[in-house]
Amino acid sequence: DYSDSDGDGLADWEETLGVYGYFSNPTLADSDGDGVGDLDEVLVGTDPLQPCDNTLDDDADGLNNYFERTTGCDNSWIGITNGSQDIWVTDENNSDTDSGGVNDKQEYFDSTNPENNPSDDIFPDDFDGDRIPDAVENQTGTDWRNPDTDGGGMMDGDECPQQFWFFNCVGAPFNLFDPTDDLPQNDVIFWANNTTGVVDLDLEKYWRKYTNDIPTGNSYTHDNSVHPLAEVVPPFTNLTHMASTSFANDTITWQISYNFPVGEGALALPASTTNVSFWADSAVILSRTNDTHRYEVEGGFVEEIIVQQPEYYFDWSTLASTSVAGQGFPYETALPSYYTDFSDSRSVVFNITNAVINDASAVNAYDKALALQTFLKDGNASTEFKLNFDGSGLVDGEDLAQFMLEIANEGTCAEFATTYVTMARVAGLPARLVSGFKGGDWTGNGYAVGAQHLRTWAEVRLQQSSSSGGLDFGWIPFDPCPDAAELDVQNVVYSPTNFDRDGSDGNITISGNLLFLENQTAIEQHIVRAYLVPLVPAFNGVSGLNSPDRLLEVNITDSNGFFTIEGAPVEMIEPGFGAIMLEVEQKGYVSGTTILTANSSVSGAANSWWMNITDDATLNHTSPGAIDAPIVGAGATTIIEGFIGYEQQPFFDASLVVNSTVWLAFTSSVDGAQNLSAQVSPSGTWSFELTLDE
Repeated sequence: DYSDSDGDGLADWEETLGVYGYFSNPTLADSDGDGVGDLDEVLVGTDPLQPCDNTLDDDADGLNNYFERTTGCDNSWIGITNGSQDIWVTDENNSDTDSGGVNDKQEYFDSTNPENNPSDDIFPDDFDGDRIPDAVENQTGTDWRNPDTDGGGMMDGDECPQQFWFFNCVGAPFNLFDPTDDLPQNDVIFWANNTTGVVDLDLEKYWRKYTNDIPTGNSYTHDNSVHPLAEVVPPFTNLTHMASTSFANDTITWQISYNFPVGEGALALPASTTNVSFWADSAVILSRTNDTHRYEVEGGFVEEIIVQQPEYYFDWSTLASTSVAGQGFPYETALPSYYTDFSDSRSVVFNITNAVINDASAVNAYDKALALQTFLKDGNASTEFKLNFDGSGLVDGEDLAQFMLEIANEGTCAEFATTYVTMARVAGLPARLVSGFKGGDWTGNGYAVGAQHLRTWAEVRLQQSSSSGGLDFGWIPFDPCPDAAELDVQNVVYSPTNFDRDGSDGNITISGNLLFLENQTAIEQHIVRAYLVPLVPAFNGVSGLNSPDRLLEVNITDSNGFFTIEGAPVEMIEPGFGAIMLEVEQKGYVSGTTILTANSSVSGAANSWWMNITDDATLNHTSPGAIDAPIVGAGATTIIEGFIGYEQQPFFDASLVVNSTVWLAFTSSVDGAQNLSAQVSPSGTWSFELTLDE
């Protein structure tokens, strides 16, 4: 008998006899009234007669909904076996009901009130301030001294939110060891367009996101107690530790539009933002940290913001001699004491720092800061530094600056910037670690900034000597990261040179050898991707051209650096000239942002990997109407007109092709053969004015 009185999917006799290991009421679809049907409970192994035992957890805080909205459950159901019972009512849709910073389940284990007392929340140890506990980091293998373990631009706590701590970050929305998932690749992150002021294109642009100044031994972190957040009410202006505006050529008003709206996190803004006048969502609360100028979003998403930034320009050829270390706060120069304990091996950082400054004969603050940058970026007669995207290989517990200077001599840009900050502080210069974006692609009215512009750099606070006026230079950026190794592509063979958008020419193929330019050694076991992109934007260095729809194929180089790629894009570019773009995997000494295009400096690339992309035109008539209605001519002037298009999808207006011509040929019984021509207008339309002899 498979009668199912309550319609819960279990036969009455199965419920009565507990066939599947649990008894339940055959007349109730949800025997214990906990919001989960009997069958669903049996299938996941929870007791359909025990409301405290189910897996319905809307806010993913480890407490099921019934446990949250009622009291009286034994706490053993959540893993606390001291005989206590649930005395709190919490919000089943909010993992941190009292908004104290610690989630509801953890508060039960801490014996604090999760219901309505945020002040008793006990925060776990978080040495690097990345909002993920050290204990969790020790379990996951992430770096408890580095707030951004993979260096991808997101703090570890943002990659692994609180509800995933209990699972050691398994299933978290981001991979803590993969920098490429922190930001959308091959796409614009934000556009910064200037609405007033003159942009100096010769000045490198820095877009700040995080500023850290507390040393951890292998990085720097943010001290929230020293730099508390305060709400920003527009229009908001703050000039703390900014340079004197007498050094500003102009003030730029930036309209910044985020391609991926920013919510519950830090905004990327110009490094010297002095004014915030507007953001699009009035429900958003925007807060700023004092001194470190970090802007945090909460309560919504920011799609657009308008800020002001002085366009600072410093002529260091005349100003450097007047520069001294900025007078700020003790934490700006704080370092572990072992750097000046000459019985400690780590004091080698002190010795190397002073040797670099002495060798450069640097006496003023700016020249000292510049000497340290030059040393790490370019090396010297006895030391060569290299950019290695896989990192320095630092062993947990060791001091990064000592390891980079004495052993590794290579590492990521973040590791070089961290080492620089330490050396600058050893030299008595206030310094801090900053991450965000550097540069951008100039659009004619501003910058398009993408993941390839992600960067970590250092800032040193400088000012003029009192005898020279004592003006503040503010925080000056220094980027000590060595340039990535230059690449070369040799023996390139590709085809065809003409490619029809209908695919009738088969696949596009390209092969060659990927080498390091300096010594012509092969780049082995590297992923190479090829894309078909429009030639003119490629020549102009436009980013984001290597979209997935334009991918030809992926290949891996062999022991000789050889690769061969054959394929066709899912979406064809518009007719005209196209270029094959190569993208190489970021790994080891090879930069993932190195795109080999037709305008590349790579040997043999210029003017060689391009092809003519063709399509058939379609002539569409809009006037006159059907044949013989009206009759053409007959003593009258007739306008024959229409528009031109392309045969293949996606549709592109033929007006994209300049100097297009349409011909009209016919035979007149009076005038004989006629051949008229008309230029296609910028909108893609064509028109003939036809007058026949009566």
